[in-house]
Amino acid sequence: MPAMMTAGRTLIVFTAHGRHRVLPAGGRSGRNEMHVFIVDLPNRPGSLAEVAEALGAEGVNITATAGIAAGPVGSLAFTADDEDGARAALDSRPWTYREAPMVVAALEHRPGTLADAARRIASAGVNLESMFVIGMDGDKVHIGFGVSDPAAARAALGDLSVS
Repeated sequence: MPAMMTAGRTLIVFTAHGRHRVLPAGGRSGRNEMHVFIVDLPNRPGSLAEVAEALGAEGVNITATAGIAAGPVGSLAFTADDEDGARAALDSRPWTYREAPMVVAALEHRPGTLADAARRIASAGVNLESMFVIGMDGDKVHIGFGVSDPAAARAALGDLSVS
């Protein structure tokens, strides 16, 4: 999977070959903010394949993802290089999904740094909708947080925020 980082409102995607492409944050849509899509799915064989096929058919590339299932249901969280295309693909199917603004933090790769970042966000009264590793840069782990209030999350994260 490509490593990613944000610079201001630009998403930089690094490939295994060192090449990169720069997209407006939010993908081809040109929106000023990255979003995470959270799709509720039945916990059964083929659910992930169906979402990936729908996105692929729309020409959307998944740039980061995480998923979990609990009993009969699961959730898939992902970012995409084309948010408008992702919306069109998801809207064309009977899935329930929501979006959350994404804030990216660069954390030291050592115990306790995620706890510190999560506590900062919680202390600011910001709800976390999702969280996943979106890349690494040297000794920093880049974590994408889907949040209820991106401005408050960025302020709470302070120097840890890179988006």
